[in-house]
Amino acid sequence: MKLSELKQWLDSELSVIIPDATQRTAERNWFILHILGIPAARLFTHPQETINYNADFERLQLVVKQRIVERTPIQYLLGEATFYGLSFQVSPAVLIPRPETELLVEKAIRLCDTQGYQRILDLGTGSGCIPIALKYHRPQLDITAVDISDDALAIAKGNAETHQTEICFKQGSWFEPLNGNSFDLILSNPPYIAPDDAATLAPEVLQEPHLALFTKTSDPIVFYRELIEQTQAHLSANAAFIFEMGLGQAEALAAFCESQGMGAEVLRDYAGHPRLLVGYRGV
Repeated sequence: MKLSELKQWLDSELSVIIPDATQRTAERNWFILHILGIPAARLFTHPQETINYNADFERLQLVVKQRIVERTPIQYLLGEATFYGLSFQVSPAVLIPRPETELLVEKAIRLCDTQGYQRILDLGTGSGCIPIALKYHRPQLDITAVDISDDALAIAKGNAETHQTEICFKQGSWFEPLNGNSFDLILSNPPYIAPDDAATLAPEVLQEPHLALFTKTSDPIVFYRELIEQTQAHLSANAAFIFEMGLGQAEALAAFCESQGMGAEVLRDYAGHPRLLVGYRGV
């Protein structure tokens, strides 16, 4: 099979489940690079080059079939996702890192640089992408990360070791394992999808851990209320928190934050959607 034929075959197969050409091209190139070791540019510079039907090509056929038939996310198939310029190991035990969450890391870096924040807490760390990206770019920070899932923590610890980032990982629910410690900045991307909304999600999303996706009640901001109420006991003076939130939740969350005596700021993502809730505690 020539590279031009490989490209045509993959485009045709993936078009069944991926109508968006940009996403389809990205996934095609990921498959070719990660399984066959062929850079995407080579598809265009050497279209007549022939590839062999070896074990790698057989694996490519198998995972493409799994992608289409079972709708398994490509990141789970390859065991890898990219976040903030770094590669992270992922499995169905953790949420797949998303580009919009990079805004949370950017804001955290700015606050640490401008406010001198040193002690950082990440709640519901999953793959560890948030604290690891932050520690990678600001090695001087003292970062603690918490998750209730032992399987998720195993993935996070492996990612931290890969990127040589020293992070204190703790197992437990939210603030439970912290023994009353206080922090300058608390970060979280908690579950914000109500169980009743599961039917509206793509099949790929439903393969991610439901514990990290769905709230425990029909109230999509129930975890935010709990976290905001509890942050007061774990924030140092002049400290802050940054929580990623879902669409349509900004107004209610900002109002609840202010009702707890904290200043609130809502930041939009690059698509113009309200994405981050930043809460500030005074002295």
